[in-house]
Amino acid sequence: QVSAFDFGNTNRLGGYFNVFRKEPSNASASLQAGPDGRRGLTLDFAKTPTGFCGVWTHLFDFKQSVEQRRYFDADTFSMLSFWIRGQTGTERILLKASDARWERLGDAQPVGEVASFLPQGTIIATWQRAVVPLSQFPRQVNRRELAGLIFESVNNGTGQIQIKDLAFCTTPSPLPELSPPMTARTD
Repeated sequence: QVSAFDFGNTNRLGGYFNVFRKEPSNASASLQAGPDGRRGLTLDFAKTPTGFCGVWTHLFDFKQSVEQRRYFDADTFSMLSFWIRGQTGTERILLKASDARWERLGDAQPVGEVASFLPQGTIIATWQRAVVPLSQFPRQVNRRELAGLIFESVNNGTGQIQIKDLAFCTTPSPLPELSPPMTARTD
């Protein structure tokens, strides 16, 4: 598991998350609890036709110098798993991936709309597990040096998504279950 997105802006790989945007689009990211008490990486966005926006999470320690960075080697894994929900059920999100080279260029390559990896074929207001075969990652992304995952708004307008329990898996079963609601912070 890379991150449950319960507390803090550092995942188990030393990576951080943050938003990106091109005006007049806007976005904010935070760790918030939803109606069921589960905290997740929350992206609030307002996308316009002439802008773009979304959230990224690094799979490496950004504080390290470029020469010292160790990127995530996903070669032994077969899939990416995470849980996602929207606020209105109309949110469309494009999953992108970057490797060390694409990260240095400040860009990423599209993997596919998140809805295509969901059981219901669309982001809805309740949690669904997304299962993304790593074979779907573009060939121009080096899976031995993964640098980041990007969730970019596709549709214009405002919306909100939450992401939880981001993990790389070697086999299709068992996949990580959705973390229980938070009761109190114990650390």
